Amino acid sequence: MTVTDLTPISLAVMAVLIAGVWVMWTYFSGLIGSERSAREGLAAELAAFKLEATRTFATPGAIEKSEERLAIAIDRLTARLETVIGRIEMLSTQIARNAAVDS
Repeated sequence: MTVTDLTPISLAVMAVLIAGVWVMWTYFSGLIGSERSAREGLAAELAAFKLEATRTFATPGAIEKSEERLAIAIDRLTARLETVIGRIEMLSTQIARNAAVDS
């Protein structure tokens, strides 16, 4: 046997190996893709369930507490704004007095 006699056999073996690797590659990439799709579907279902649970199981007491905290926060913000407005008015009055004295 010569080298040229073995060349068709070695090429056939290489072709079979390459085909086997390609089949395994496509099989495993299909498995990975289906697992990824399943995981994304579960994530979407979980997010929808959490939203529905939040809407369904929010008790009137929890809503009332949230409203109370929001009302308190708005009252504090209003008081701070009134303080800032008072300071601005006081500063503008002082600036006007200083401008009148300087002229």
